[in-house]
Amino acid sequence: KLPPAGSPCGGSETKGPGSPVFEWPREGLTLGIVGGGTMGSGIAVAALAAQAAKSKGAPVKRVVVLDASAEGLERSKAYISRGLSSLHRRGRIKLGGKGKGSEQIEAFLKETLQHSSNFEDLKPCEMVIEAVFERLNVKKQVFAELDKVCAPSAILATNTSTLDIDAIASAAGTARAGSVLGMHFFSPAHLMKLVEVVRGARSSRASIQAVLKLTKAMGKVGVVVGNCDGFVGNRCLDPYSYESAFLVEEGAAPQQVDAVLGRSGGPSPGPNRFLAGLGAGQGFGMSMGPFEMADLAGNDIG
Repeated sequence: KLPPAGSPCGGSETKGPGSPVFEWPREGLTLGIVGGGTMGSGIAVAALAAQAAKSKGAPVKRVVVLDASAEGLERSKAYISRGLSSLHRRGRIKLGGKGKGSEQIEAFLKETLQHSSNFEDLKPCEMVIEAVFERLNVKKQVFAELDKVCAPSAILATNTSTLDIDAIASAAGTARAGSVLGMHFFSPAHLMKLVEVVRGARSSRASIQAVLKLTKAMGKVGVVVGNCDGFVGNRCLDPYSYESAFLVEEGAAPQQVDAVLGRSGGPSPGPNRFLAGLGAGQGFGMSMGPFEMADLAGNDIG
């Protein structure tokens, strides 16, 4: 359920310029993803896993992953294949057809996944998620290209973790401002449940509802948040990450910081006086510390 229209996270109910005419395709979305790195490929795994599970009537029919380099495309193909194979081995998804698991995965991807370096291949996509480098000028270039090739009704989402949604939306022009919003996955995108759905100043309720429907179908928890620096997750994460780095600069080992911030406290804290004041069993209760989390998420993220 969305907050009331006009509230900080509720979205606009206006039906003038900037509001998309979006209808969910009965056979499922063709979903575009710009950026074949860790985040983009992880999002593709999550979308394809939902399709394989026929979640909510197969919400995604096909995924198109766009990357500028041939090397990036090959890495993305390998990442997606490994991700789906892991889910298949653990029984998280089931695929029909003949042959072994690897052969089933290959046949499934042949039908449902396309890799490309040409923006024109995103024309059939009803929704596109941008997941390129966290640089405003790069994202604005991507959205300017998307504005040229995507249908007026297409929803354009950015996976930015900190940048201004409205600044990114400006590159796509005022005519489609209502169809631009944030869709911030957390890494690894195919495993982490939370997705921040970031409302821009002109994001329409129809766009927000469509993105929330997709997140739910992908087995995620979509939370609508306002447009501000770091949104909610990284706004909380950054301060204690900075302090953790300072502790390492003062002589603590990353493992010691992680242990203290974890559920049960940690081993010998070494020379750091602050860590020495926290005995074993006095942890902060987090599932993992900031350095272990960075290793899991990938240090190329951010």
